[in-house]
Amino acid sequence: MENVRKWFAVSAVLVLLLVFTVVFTNYNQEWKKYQRAYLTKVLTDKAQAQKGSLSLFDQIAIAVSAEANLQIKKIVTEVGRSADLCMTCHVNVGVPGFAQEPLRDLLEIHKNVKVIEQLPFDQVGCTACHGGNSLALRSELAHHEMRTRFAQIFEESIEKLRSERWAERQRGIERIRWMTANDFGFVFNAPKEKREEAMARILAWWQLHKDTFLVEGFGERTSPFRTENPQAKVIEARTDVSISGEPLPFVGSAACVACHGHPEISDVYIPESSKRHVEVWFRPEFMTSKNIEEFKDHPFIDEETLKTMDVTCEACHGPGSEYTKLMQKGMALEAAGQSVEAAALIGKAKEIARANARQNISEHDPATGYSRVWAIFERLIEKALAAKGQNQPTE
Repeated sequence: MENVRKWFAVSAVLVLLLVFTVVFTNYNQEWKKYQRAYLTKVLTDKAQAQKGSLSLFDQIAIAVSAEANLQIKKIVTEVGRSADLCMTCHVNVGVPGFAQEPLRDLLEIHKNVKVIEQLPFDQVGCTACHGGNSLALRSELAHHEMRTRFAQIFEESIEKLRSERWAERQRGIERIRWMTANDFGFVFNAPKEKREEAMARILAWWQLHKDTFLVEGFGERTSPFRTENPQAKVIEARTDVSISGEPLPFVGSAACVACHGHPEISDVYIPESSKRHVEVWFRPEFMTSKNIEEFKDHPFIDEETLKTMDVTCEACHGPGSEYTKLMQKGMALEAAGQSVEAAALIGKAKEIARANARQNISEHDPATGYSRVWAIFERLIEKALAAKGQNQPTE
């Protein structure tokens, strides 16, 4: 009987400790801590505005009221497909006074983000733009897949593709497919050599798009395994910026002609048609330095550049800093006897220059429906014909 009482007492103590632990854990949940601080601030400010100084009773009443109003805030997103719980912690909207995340003033943070006028975060949630785990209530889990971690997530997924376990490889390619809308030919249960070939394509894509990807991340998340990178699309349509969206420097036509007009170089690397092309279009009547007024309307050459250097070649082919480096490196490899590597780099440089010119000539001004670049050269052609009576330049 004594032993029964003893074990009963021990069990009662253990149950009491368990109940205390559950109550304490429930009270101390991370999201409750943030909401408690937020609600206490709001209620205190309101009471002080009405009464001035607050008594101990008022402070207790505020604490009780804050505790009674703690709740998980759920925003149904993507036409009811999922729920976003982020506002449970990021509860404050337009209430200043919180110095640390996550209770900084959300309106202040987003004041320069015009899209929230059409997509307010208190209606569409946070993950639509920021990514993350929309159903987690602990910051570590909720923030794990946020856009700020996309590079790490992508590289972790690449590592999974190297796993000996097929399930890990499957998870890796599913993540990459979700992030890029492309599987690059990777089949998670294919022979190892085939997987490695696909991985090489994935790694090449990552090196090319990494900087842009970090800016925009997944892009649209309206359907699984189908995403867009809007920034990448914008950049692909421009010849005056790098893959990360930074302005490319102009090298000046003197750098172009240094090779295209040099017999020892042009006779080896440049076909006769290109020599004729340079000879026609690098005449003084078409040079930017001689026709600054006409080129002021150019879509990506600013007036300061026009005044500091001649960029006639780059007016069509885009800033030459990328493809001139490829050409120089290619010629250096050729001189070192590495002909295959040299041909690849020189070929890539030529294709960039040609593609830029095709794009810039064909890109139309929405206002007129006509190419702004070609319109400038047409005016210069007419001016040259009127002045000299020459025939229109031809390729």
